[in-house]
Parts: sequence; C-alpha cells; structure tokens
Amino acid sequence: GYQKIYQGRIYPGIYLGTYHLGGLTGEEAKKFIDGLNGRLDEEGINYIFVKDGAEQKIKVETVMLESESAIELVSFDSEKFASDAMQIGRSSNLFFNYILPWRYRWFPERVNLPVKVDSGNFSDILKQSLSPFEIQPKNAAVEIVSLAPVSIKTVEESSGSIFNIEQIVNDTVRK
Repeated sequence: GYQKIYQGRIYPGIYLGTYHLGGLTGEEAKKFIDGLNGRLDEEGINYIFVKDGAEQKIKVETVMLESESAIELVSFDSEKFASDAMQIGRSSNLFFNYILPWRYRWFPERVNLPVKVDSGNFSDILKQSLSPFEIQPKNAAVEIVSLAPVSIKTVEESSGSIFNIEQIVNDTVRK
C-alpha cells in the first residue's frame, strides 16, 4: 500500500537542507534544482574573508561567456539529484523497501546536492579574483648596491598571505 501511494514519488521524510522533498516526482525535484541553478547563474558565489582586520567580499561568476557560448563553471547536478532522491527507500531488498519508507517519517533522511565543477576554468577565475588580495612571501636576501665603494643592503624576509585555490574549490563543492 505505502509503496503504491508513493510510486514515482519521493518518500515523505526526505530533505534537502530544510526543504521537504516528500511527495515530489523526479521531474519536480529536477525542476526545483534547475531553479537553484538559475539563481546560482544570476547571483554567482560570494566569498568572504578577512584581510588586515577588514572583511572583504568577492563575487565569482559561475558561468563563463566565451565567444558565442556559455560554459558552466559550477552547477548543481539536477538529474543525479532527482535520481538519487527517488532511489531512497527503494532497493532490491524487499525487507528494507517496507521498513525504510516508514522510518523516514520519524527519522528524516537528508540528501546531498551533487555539484558539477569545471575545476580548471573555475580555478583560473578564482585565482584572477583573489590575486589582488594576496601578498606574496619574500625570502631574506642580500643586494649589492654598488661595487665602488662596496655597499650592500640586506632585505628582510616578509611573510605573506596566499589562497589555497584547490582547497577553496573543494570546499565550494562540499558546501
């Protein structure tokens, strides 16, 4: 009975964040995520960090325009998401097929939103966006100012602050 009522629909108790997906068809779940992709395309991704005690904000676009085409740098995989959400509580094990859908009513299941990233292009865009905020570290050095008379100058080392672009890309995918 219960499986028949929700045939072709996501079981109640399945959530994406705080949004309840129960009762949606796979196509409705896909359209929901496509709507989030539209917002992501319009709004980009905002990064906030602190430099010299002040909060800095940058916006990184998630779509790159190239000649006559657009390349998605970051997007949510709506097809995989809809497929994954539809499979929760459905397996080849008949016992679990009867127990799990009821369990989700009292113990909600949270689903992850799969993210697609064009790592190469997105990393390049991040580097360009963040480079004005980086300070390259410098090693100590000795400079010869003149040979006659001999004059040298020592240059002190200085620490810097640089961004780990690979880590930022990985964190963006996970969050």
